Order: sequence, then C-alpha cells, then structure tokens
Amino acid sequence: MKIKMLAVVLVLLLVGVFANAQTPLETFSLADDISIQTHPDNGADFANAIVSYKGSIYYGYIDGSLNGCIAKKDPNGALTTVIVRPGMILDNHHFEVSIAIDAEGYIHWAADMHQSPMVYYRSTKPEDITTFIALNQNVSNGGIYGPEAVSYGRFITSRKGTLMWIHRQRVGRTADGWVPGIMAGNIQVYNTDTKRWTQLGSLNYSFVSDKGVTITGGQDASHQTKAVFWDNSGAGTPPNNGYQGYKIRVVFDKNNRMHMVWNVAKNPVNPGISNTHTHLMYAYSDDEGVTWYKSNGTLLTLPITTNNGDVVYTEDPTINAPRMGNFCNIALTSDNKPILLQQSISLNYVLVFRYNGTNWIDVSNAWTPVWFSEAITDGNGWLSVIAGGNTIRRSNDNGLTFRNYTNFPITGYAGLMSFDDQYLLETGLLRYQHVTGTTSTVYTINWQNSSPGQVPLPKITPLSGTTFATNATVTIVCDDFNASIKYTTDGSTPSPTNGTLYTGSFAITNNTTIKAVAYKPGLVNSRVAAAQISKFVPDNSPPSIPAGLVASSIAGKKFTLTWNASTDNVGVTGYEVYRNGALTNTILDTTLNISGLTELTAYAMRVRAFDAQGNYSALSNTLIVTTLSDQANIFRAPIPPVIDGTKDATWNGNVYPFEINNAGVVENPADLSATWTSTYDQNNLYFFVDVNDDNLSATQPNWYENDGVEFYIDATNRKGTTYQNTDFQFSYMFGDTQLRERNRNGSTAGSEIAKVNKTGGYRLEVKIPWALINIPPPANGYQIGLEVMIIDNDLGNWQGKISWINPMDNSWNNPASFGVANLIAAPLPVKLISLKGKSLANGIQLNWNTASEENFHAFEVMRSTNAVAFESLPGPVPGGSSSYTYFDKDVQQGNKYFYRLKMIDKDGRYEYSNTISVALKNAGEISLEVYPNPAHNTMNVALAGVPVNKTVTLQLADINGKILSTHRLAQAISAMDIQALAAGNYILTAWVDGQIVARQKISKQ
Repeated sequence: MKIKMLAVVLVLLLVGVFANAQTPLETFSLADDISIQTHPDNGADFANAIVSYKGSIYYGYIDGSLNGCIAKKDPNGALTTVIVRPGMILDNHHFEVSIAIDAEGYIHWAADMHQSPMVYYRSTKPEDITTFIALNQNVSNGGIYGPEAVSYGRFITSRKGTLMWIHRQRVGRTADGWVPGIMAGNIQVYNTDTKRWTQLGSLNYSFVSDKGVTITGGQDASHQTKAVFWDNSGAGTPPNNGYQGYKIRVVFDKNNRMHMVWNVAKNPVNPGISNTHTHLMYAYSDDEGVTWYKSNGTLLTLPITTNNGDVVYTEDPTINAPRMGNFCNIALTSDNKPILLQQSISLNYVLVFRYNGTNWIDVSNAWTPVWFSEAITDGNGWLSVIAGGNTIRRSNDNGLTFRNYTNFPITGYAGLMSFDDQYLLETGLLRYQHVTGTTSTVYTINWQNSSPGQVPLPKITPLSGTTFATNATVTIVCDDFNASIKYTTDGSTPSPTNGTLYTGSFAITNNTTIKAVAYKPGLVNSRVAAAQISKFVPDNSPPSIPAGLVASSIAGKKFTLTWNASTDNVGVTGYEVYRNGALTNTILDTTLNISGLTELTAYAMRVRAFDAQGNYSALSNTLIVTTLSDQANIFRAPIPPVIDGTKDATWNGNVYPFEINNAGVVENPADLSATWTSTYDQNNLYFFVDVNDDNLSATQPNWYENDGVEFYIDATNRKGTTYQNTDFQFSYMFGDTQLRERNRNGSTAGSEIAKVNKTGGYRLEVKIPWALINIPPPANGYQIGLEVMIIDNDLGNWQGKISWINPMDNSWNNPASFGVANLIAAPLPVKLISLKGKSLANGIQLNWNTASEENFHAFEVMRSTNAVAFESLPGPVPGGSSSYTYFDKDVQQGNKYFYRLKMIDKDGRYEYSNTISVALKNAGEISLEVYPNPAHNTMNVALAGVPVNKTVTLQLADINGKILSTHRLAQAISAMDIQALAAGNYILTAWVDGQIVARQKISKQ
C-alpha cells in the first residue's frame, strides 16, 4: 500500500481547432490522493465508489483476495482500511462496490451482486469504518428490498441530501409466468429518522399478456414488487420483450429536479442482451422520484414503459444484429436541460441528444464523443467529458465548443471509472478512480475555473448516535464561513422560512434530532446534515441469551445459521456470532449465511446479544454443524438400467438429497423435495430423481417457470466461470418426452427420459450418452462437474427451486458453482499383484502377475514418453494365466518410458493399472528405477549397471533436501518400506564411491 500527496501540473495539449471557440483554455493540477493495491477486476462499472465527507476521502474497493473493502483517508493524511465483506464471488465488473454517506454520517456499502439477492452493509457508527452490520434485503431491520436478481446497483444523493439506491431487479411472477419485461428499474429512498428504506413506484398493473391472459397484481400480497419503469410492450415473447435498465443513470439539477435515463432491449430476433437495446428513455421528477413526467411536462403513470414514456431515440428491434449497447449517460446544461449520451453499436458511434425545452436535438456531430464517453456537470455549468484513452474534454457553453486535454490517467473507457459527484458540486474539483493492473488510485483535478456550485455540508457536533448525561452542547459549522446556517430540533427540515438561524452553540437536555442546512446567495443550498443525540439512560441489564440455534442449507462449504431473537429492557442492538470460539460476525439480524468453510468439518457455533450500552448476554448453547461434501460418488452399473421410470436393482448407489432452497420459496417437503442417484456404464450416464411435489404444473411459456429437473454437467470438471463446449445445461420440464440442452440449444440425440407419476410427485429416469457431452467413455476415478436442481410451479405460478449443492441460482452461467461427481467402477474380476519393468540390452521387459481372473478378456500394454499421452502397443495379451511377460523392442537407449496396463473384461469394462517408469540405459550406464511410483506402503528399488564389487548407498530426503534415512542396497532389487512417510514427494539418491550415480523423485500417496 502506498500513499502519495503529489500535485502534478500536466502539460496541456489542445487538440483540434475551434474557429469560434468560446470555451477558454484552462490550467489545472492533478493530485494523487489514494493509491492502494486491489484486485485486477476492481473496475467500478458505473458504481459510486468514492465519497468525500468532512475532509475525509472514503473509497470502496475489492482487494487482491476478493474481499470487499473500504478505505478512509482522514484530513491529516492517515489511511485506514477494513474488510467489509470477505470472500466475494469473482464476477468481472458485475460485483463492484458502491458507497454513500447519509445525512447523519453513517456509511452505506453495497457490492457483490449480479442476478442475486441484495448485499448491503451499514456502519455501526457515523464517520467510522471500524465495524459494519450486514442488513442485506432484511427490510424490517433496515435492509434494502431485493430478494433476488439485483444487478448494477448504485447509491446517489439528491441536492437536498436524500440518499437513494437505484438498481435493476427481476420483478414478480404472475399467472402467466415471468412478468413480461423480466427486469424493472427500482429506486429506494433512505429515511435517516427511521433508518429504513422505502421503495418508490408500484406495479399496480392489469394487462393482457402475449398469450391473451389478463394479469393483475404483484409478486404477492405482502411484498408487491414496485418499480418506476417496467416494460410490457416488447415485440417478442419473454425474455426478449423488454430487457431493460442495465445502467440506470440519474442526476439532480440546481433545482433538485431528478433527471433519469435508461434503455430497453426489445429485439426478439437477436439472442444478445447487452448489445440489443432499442429504446432510449428519459423521465424527470420534481419530488425525488414520487411523481414522474415526460420532457414536455406530461404526467406519467407508473410504471413507465415504451408505450407511455418519453422515447428519445429508437433503433429497429426486428433486425437480427447488434443495436444500441447497454451504456447510456446523462449530463446537464447550465440552464438545467438534460443531455443524453447513448452508445450505438450499429452506428459505431456515441449518440448525443440535448433537450432544448421543446424537442430532443441530435448534437452528436458537434460533440463527436469518443467511445465510451462519460459526461459530468459541475454546479457552474462546466461539462467535463471523459472521452476514453487519456482525454478529458471541457466545455462551458453547453457543449457547443470543447477544449481537449490529454495525458490524464483514465481507466480504459469511462464506464469503468467512479466519480465523487457531490464533491464536484461542492468544490468544482473532479475526484475520480483510476485502475491500472492491481493498483487503484483516487485522483483529484483542480481546474483553473473550479468553484463551488453548492454550499458545503454543515458539520454537527456531537455526532449522531452520541449519548449525554445531563445536557449536551451542540455546535454547527460550515467550511464556507460566509454561509448562514439554519437548524431545527423537531425533526422537520430547515428551509429559508423554517428553523432557527444558527448564531452559536446551544444546549439540549433530551433526545433530540438536529437537522441543519447552510445557505449562501448565488449557490445551491447545502444538503441536509442531521444528528440524532440521545440522553443517557442507565442500563445495566444485558439482553436475554439467544436460543433456538438452527443450521439449514448445509452444503460443502457453507450453511445458514438462525436463532430466536433476544429480548432487552431497552432494546437489542445486535448479535455476535462465534465459530470455534472465535468472533466472526457482528450483525443486526438473527440469520447469518456462513461461507468459505471446509467440507466434512464440524463447526461449533455460539451467539450472544448486546445492547446500545454495551451489555452482553452470555453465550448461547453450542450448536455443532458439520458441513457436507460437495462431491458425490457415482458407481458403475453392473448392467445398464432400463429407462422406464422404475427404480430397479441396478440403482444401488448412493442417494443424495436436495437440501438447498436457492431461489423463490419452498414451503415444506410436500411442497417440494427430492433425492437423486446416478450410475454409468461404457456408453451412458444415468440419473434417477425421485420428486415430491404436491402440485404439478406445466402451463407457463418458459420452461424455467414449470415443474421440472435441471442437470448441469461440466464434462472435464475444469471449474470455469463461463460455459465452454464441455459444459451443459440439460433440462426436463414436466410433460416433456425429450431431454433438452438449454445453454447452446445442443442436440440431445441418443438421450432417453421416462417419467412415472406417484402420489404427491413423480419419478424421472434419464440416460445421457457420453458422446453428447464430448468426452470418451471415462475410466475409473474420472471426475465430472455436476449440479442437479428441481423447479417448482404451483397452480400456474413459479414458486422456487432447490439444488443439491449451489445456494445461488447461477449454475446456468457459472460452471464453477457445480459440485463434483467421482465415477467409480466396480472392481474387475481380475486382481493384479505386481507390474514391473527392467531395461535389457535390446529393449524393455515388462512382467506382471495376477491373483485371480474371472470372465476376463485381455491386457493392452500402453506406453508413454511423458506419463500423460499413452499409446497402445501391439497386442493385446490374452488373459488366462497368472504370470505375464511382454517385451518392448521399439525403444531407444537413454530414453525413459512409462507403462501401464489396460485390463479389459469380457463385458467391455476396463480399468488401468498403476503406471511404472523404465529408462533404457546406455551401455555401461548406471540406472536407478523405483516402482510402483507413486506408492502407498512399499516401493521396489532396482539399480542396474553398477560395477562388480562396488557398494551402493541409498539416501532418502524430503523435497527440501533434508536427509530422512540412509541404507545400503544389498541386492540388485530390494523393497523399501515407506509406510511411515507422510504423503508427498521425496528424493531418492544412489551413491557409489562417494559420487552420486543416480537420483529419482518418488511420491508417497
């Protein structure tokens, strides 16, 4: 980690000639405020990762170990960092950090989301990054509503100081399946008094779907999905008729008008999503998102759609080619008119539209923006356009003329940068994030014409959350000494006509909420600052001991811990969770998702509660939770099963339950539960799934909304984060007669399925040929990546799904989430005692012995020069004898060869023997051979070519060279006992007359 406070004056380079330029030439300085080591994928992707507050800089980032972090640099230059969310999931630019500071000074942190539930933390103290509480989507305790499919979230703050959270989210499901449009634009507003979030807008809709069904209502009666914009008017069928709001952009003008831009993909003929947007949309609100209007002032009825909204620009949605990209942006003119920027892939250009008070005007030719452009407006009408490469373009005449400045450190393209928007308004200084490799830097540009457009935030002392005994003295200051301050103590918001003019410190004697606003002629009023200050009430009573600890969704590396809420005479503030005696989490809720664990390991879990006065309950009783394995064993079938939906004697392997509810709601085992087992043979992989489902339905247009089973297979177990040609998503929808491959719509020729109904469910039997998943028949011990999931639809409505391993519903795009299946062949009716090889003058001789053979066919001798790629040698060698010899003459002196046997049964099953190595020595050359290698308990050591009457000494050392044992070789071949060695690699060295004559690496299993 490094910190640099360096003002660098860069050489200005003016690019282009402006005949009638009105934008003046400027000088500037560039300060390097924070430079910190981060993960290579720490790009911001439209999030707000920087906040400046009371002279300190806060920066949210992802470190090299994929921990979600926050850094704080105080006014004295001291830098501190903490981990907020350990063990994030690598998802390129989808999981980036957004931070904000509310009117009281509490820090809000969100990240690690893409098509997943809300992840949200808030600091436990204002202006303090020491501890955070995970609130996530727990709305009742202060979380942000987002039960599933949250993406591209960011905090924004209005000019009045209202904190908002904006994201794209999957909306509710209805009697006709997914609500057409799938994704909606959600805006949520934070209340500093209640410390709770409220969602704006509402889907109080009623419409006729594409299938002629009338749909009304929301997700359910208790949690109706709300949205500001949401589209039902697409040209195709879900999901191609309104995939919208990738990058929702919002800015507030001088009058606190809220300007919003977004785009909608309505291209039913192109399967792309991020590059098929067809409609650029705009709306504004004068009451911070409650009521919305088109650009011409027409009132909009929520939700806003392409039918009733302000469509600024469209591209033909019926063309099977890329249209607009998911990038759009919004800036403002000096008189508060919006300027929209939209990336058009079809035109290979960034389009720019400016509203002139009556119409939208295309000003792209005047702007000639560089791909991708980010336009930012300060409080004095200056436009700064981050134009890609290393260029910033500046204009103070609403974009009629620009000056270009180069040599700025800018990340790739502007979309991966983060800007401190409020700091720009209050100072005129542009503070931004730049990422290079594994270093992220926060820079600040001080332009010659930099000046505040808004009064700085007042500072209230004492901080919110402070308690006092008899009275407290309150002071309020503003960095602009010429500003006047008005404050209130009744919870109302100060205004020019409301509140008390601050003239000096004042005392309070009871619980008081103080709010303050600073004013100065010619500038926008400051944001609201607030502090909730409480009178101290002695409290020596600890909360009750947490009880009822329960672990659920137990998997290989994670589980969910819940407990009953504690009680307290004043109030419970939070809980501390201990794992194996160590404090691991401090949270407000009574549910904790625990991850990053070790498979098949027991963990001792305890919880204690605490209150605001620091009283702690005793620790709860200990709950022992043992993680499962994310590996399954699949045994080879003695005979192929008949695919008829009946579980015959062939199905005698392990049975695995579905225990993880990873999407939606599963009410009880009768609502949805299942087990699965699997087997295989030379030609196919088989599954048998036994499903309990009290209501079976397949009435929806989308397969993923109907009762059914999904089989995810990574044929090479490569654990990639994206699908390749050996990754497959097979699915069965209730009522299907054929298996389907969903990821690439691949062929399922040769597969078979059979479904048999039972009371309260059904049984499904499936055959998948190895040829379908692009691998040859696997040998004993082969591993494939595997996940199995069950989908539930009740009474025509999608309800949820359960999985074997993955707690998230992302297996459809992330093979790394799969578990592992070990393919285990039943022992062949042949028992190999030994396999040995030795170097002779004209070749290599192999000898092996068997103890028993029954219905055995033959041996194939296989040879390799690298122990990886083997070829079959002429043969095969028929079975029927207990002792075998094979001579390989096609070898060259001085080379080393590896051999193994392919042992083939009469029914076609086969196994491979262990591998041995033999070096064909040169004439007169001393050679050392060790076999088998690797081995479990005993290795044979053979030394050839030693002159007569010479003594051979063997030394065994570990991989670091430490000698473990020394002994003499009494004969040409001797057995070496390695049973006492730990598993690992070792070095065996042969000495003759004090000289090393041979050396061999060995492995103990």
